[in-house]
Amino acid sequence: MRPQPTFLLALLTTLVLVAAACGSATTATTGTTPTSDQGETVELVDEPTASGGGIGLSTPISEQDLDAARLVLDTARARWDEQAASAYTMRFGVESINQFEIDFDSDGSVLNERVVSGSPDDDSWGDLPRSVQAAFNLVEASLERFESGELEVPRADDCGNHFNAQFDPDLGAPTYFDTLGPCDDGVGFRFAIIAIS
Repeated sequence: MRPQPTFLLALLTTLVLVAAACGSATTATTGTTPTSDQGETVELVDEPTASGGGIGLSTPISEQDLDAARLVLDTARARWDEQAASAYTMRFGVESINQFEIDFDSDGSVLNERVVSGSPDDDSWGDLPRSVQAAFNLVEASLERFESGELEVPRADDCGNHFNAQFDPDLGAPTYFDTLGPCDDGVGFRFAIIAIS
């Protein structure tokens, strides 16, 4: 006896609904819920949800949603400030070009610098931020240029002024920054906290 097509369709629909219900996740929010430039409610969550129901610190930010970018940047900076009395080692550089490490004591003073790869004198890509605070300041300056209206926000697929940044979801420290858009060739700055005490 062959199964009826109606029975198979009902079974398949039930399985899809069960799978969708199992895939959704909820996460507690950790901030306010401002309205984005597109009029949508934005909420910052500890980690991005499976259904895309919020913005986490590991979510990339750009000029395309200034309210979300501001919320993520301010939350990331506050999370990093919780580490303020910690000594740390930061690895940074221009991706695939060079890489350096700096050890900081708990007062933020430089203890040691090392070249991991590339030339220490290659500044053809601009001045590298040489601390977590300097990296935050770089992202902040880019965001403020759009918030103030100094730079107009282009469409995501247009040439023009752009910025992109990402943050460590646990420590809050910046992990990536560039000003590249779809018409640009180039590389970005990479940052990593490789030790903290």
